[in-house]
Amino acid sequence: MITIDNAIRLAISLTLLFIGFQMGAIWGAQPGVNGWLYMWQTLFAGLMAIGAALLTVFAMFRTDAKQLERHNEIYALTLRRDILAVERAAHMDHFYRRLAGDIAATTGKVKANLESGTIRPSEDDIDALINLGKRFNIAVNMTLVKSAADFFGPRMAQVYEGLGFAMPGLEIGVNDLHKMNLARGNAADHNLHAEALRYIGDISHYNDSLVEFADCLVALGDRYQGLKRSSSPS
Repeated sequence: MITIDNAIRLAISLTLLFIGFQMGAIWGAQPGVNGWLYMWQTLFAGLMAIGAALLTVFAMFRTDAKQLERHNEIYALTLRRDILAVERAAHMDHFYRRLAGDIAATTGKVKANLESGTIRPSEDDIDALINLGKRFNIAVNMTLVKSAADFFGPRMAQVYEGLGFAMPGLEIGVNDLHKMNLARGNAADHNLHAEALRYIGDISHYNDSLVEFADCLVALGDRYQGLKRSSSPS
């Protein structure tokens, strides 16, 4: 199969060969034939030169087309990785919704128990509150979500940042519940009671943010569906 590159080489070789042939013919020709040979030599050489130039231009276009195709392939592969990161994060919306629902249910139950006249929270209630704090920590530091953080919109990034800012205070609250739960006595019971109520207020404050962030994850996934379709090979 003759490629464009080989055709260019052939055109140049034929041009040089013809020029050499014509020069030999001119040197050995009769004086009246020289003008005719010069004319045909010039015509042929010019046509071959034009052909070589056209083939060179075609080769350049072909190279540009291949480079563009490769660029599009690389972009599509990169885009698919981005879309994959977004899709994985978007599928975690249920985790944030469930956490928000459990925070509302658990804190409501524990608060009702504390307000019923019970001074010292039960072990189950304390464990339930501590578990909420641990799950909140997981939600904020989830790798699947962090990997898509570059694609968050301004509001989504603000909500996620707010959840991150909540972590230090909630971690302190979890540690305080642990320590106070080890103490015994009337004063210790009242301190644990007050700390549990304070912790309930703190973690409940971020319930709406958890739900909003879950909604943002779904919206982010929907927004990238169009990009997924456009980057898919036809």
